[in-house]
Amino acid sequence: MRSRRLTTRWCAFALLALAAAPAQAWTETRVETAGAHLEVLPAGRARVSLRVGVQVLGGWLSRLELDGLDPKLALDPDAPPVMHSEDGQQLLPETRIDRAGRVLITFPSRSRAPRRGRHSLVLTYLTQLASEPSRDGQRTLHWSLPAFRADLRDVEVTVDAPLGAQPSADGDGATTISRTPHGERIVLRWQRAQLPRTLAFTASFRVPASAAARPADGSVPQAGRAPAFGGSAGWAALALLLLTCAKRAMVRASCRCERARALPLLGMLGLPRALAALALALAAAWLYGVLPLLGGVALAALSACALDRGFASLPVSQPRWTRARIALELTRIRHTRARRLLGVAAWLDATTPLGLGSLACCWALAVLRADLGAGIDVWLEALLAATPLWFSATRRALPPTPVERLYAQRTLTRAGEDRPALDRAA
Repeated sequence: MRSRRLTTRWCAFALLALAAAPAQAWTETRVETAGAHLEVLPAGRARVSLRVGVQVLGGWLSRLELDGLDPKLALDPDAPPVMHSEDGQQLLPETRIDRAGRVLITFPSRSRAPRRGRHSLVLTYLTQLASEPSRDGQRTLHWSLPAFRADLRDVEVTVDAPLGAQPSADGDGATTISRTPHGERIVLRWQRAQLPRTLAFTASFRVPASAAARPADGSVPQAGRAPAFGGSAGWAALALLLLTCAKRAMVRASCRCERARALPLLGMLGLPRALAALALALAAAWLYGVLPLLGGVALAALSACALDRGFASLPVSQPRWTRARIALELTRIRHTRARRLLGVAAWLDATTPLGLGSLACCWALAVLRADLGAGIDVWLEALLAATPLWFSATRRALPPTPVERLYAQRTLTRAGEDRPALDRAA
């Protein structure tokens, strides 16, 4: 009985390995079906609606990776990705494209993630079709359904093309090709009952050369406007902006109590510093969906706006040192040290137990979230950019109080007085 259970579990893991993009936690899932609908646009562009049928065998789907799609694709901002669950719900995942060109689809919330059952993912993007010249003043366009690691069934690719388009080759025994006129357009359809694993499914068709002509400068037109503002990048930028504001408020409070002045790292003070931080937060939220590298740089620059390279002591009048005055100042020093260790500013100070603990908890949660399938995303990059805040303007960088300076002077004076005696003893 136990061996049968082990065999069943190993089979489940084998199915997981054959999936096109398995989840990263303990989810067992596989891709069963795939298909696409292409709308041919001017200049050889196309709007692609990719449909992927996913079966979740256990747990919940937290992450899905689609590799091998069109290079330099742009997600359609008017049609965000949606997962149609088996019970009729529509789940909206978070989607981004990594530097390798993979489309990463994540469900951060367990309550809003697909569970056991069959689901359908619809991903719409815009791309530039590969083309080559053909005879009779036409051009041949190509689009390929990427290869998957498991056999697919009921594969269908439809192309909504200008009138006069036709397949570039007849269908073989396994692929059926049909043409259906529809007004001034024509719908081409490629169908296959089963597609073997690791085999791409290519649809090639000819269109008039004018429909596939590119601009004279050879540039590829943009397939749509930039991704909509907001999403995970917007929330991460907002969280980092609030964290930098909190750090600045804590530093100002420490300066008032310690009679010191903070020295900003970037040399900006007051309103220019606040406006720069706000502009960088907006830039990070906008750029991350288009150019993740520039978005990450904007997050790092936003954090740098709140960093300080140290403190400078403000000039204060030297009090008349009496025993009562010194006792009062010593009491204030004890209160100051307790405030530095346990006050509000200690939460963003890595030299205090509270600050070090809060930073460790943030990184522990980030590592746990990455292990559960989130991977390296904008939230992890925002935490990486925010980490220097815990090491800037710490309690150890504050200048000494007047009593501490007086104690240091007396210590140096006594050491100077005792040095001749020490020299004679030597």
